[in-house]
Amino acid sequence: SVNRSTNVATFIAPVISPSFVSTAGGTFTTASGNDLNIVYPDSRSLFFKEAGTTTLTLDNAQGATFTGAINNNAGSIVIGTTSLSQPILQFMSATSGANTIHFGDGSGANAYRGYINYSHSTDRMEFATSGAERMRIDSSGNVLVGKTSSALSAAGIALMSNDQVRVTTSGDNPLELNRLSNDGDIIRFYKANTQVGSIGNVSNNLEVNSQGGTLKISTIGTERYGFDVEQFYPAVD
Repeated sequence: SVNRSTNVATFIAPVISPSFVSTAGGTFTTASGNDLNIVYPDSRSLFFKEAGTTTLTLDNAQGATFTGAINNNAGSIVIGTTSLSQPILQFMSATSGANTIHFGDGSGANAYRGYINYSHSTDRMEFATSGAERMRIDSSGNVLVGKTSSALSAAGIALMSNDQVRVTTSGDNPLELNRLSNDGDIIRFYKANTQVGSIGNVSNNLEVNSQGGTLKISTIGTERYGFDVEQFYPAVD
């Protein structure tokens, strides 16, 4: 039934009448089965209200705005239930487009102080804080922090998909290692899961240790000097 004085329509399934027309120009029509089509012919928005308060607005730009609580969670959106094994939230775009999630606390640039962006043309995922990109995962699976290229010449940190770590900085030391408590190893070196050496400290002294009993010093791939448990010697007399 339709109350034409208030533009309020009440529908009881199954809908028998094929069409209703409101005095505001909108139409309510039935499609196949019990489907219902709500059509507004101009640029006005369609509002859904509960107890006189608008809870959902559909605008002429195909946008939907939710107001107030959703799923009775005070403004939070809950997808799925505990009985579902894998609820999915999916974002689609053109192959040359991007999907972005913004985290904002104001208007203008403050509307995206943090964001997650996926670029489909380059197949990379970008993460931002304070309005700027800080980290990305490129199409090869490399994790880049403070840089947008995996090249060693670019300043920043790269965790490469081939198990390498690249650390590059300009005008500063690229690596700092700090052992807070007792003396011991600071760096350990392994070959085929067997430790072959370490670098550590004894009090304020640096200690270089070879697990194989001999420490070799080479230049251009050629051994020049060696240390063993008894002596320090040149490789060639």
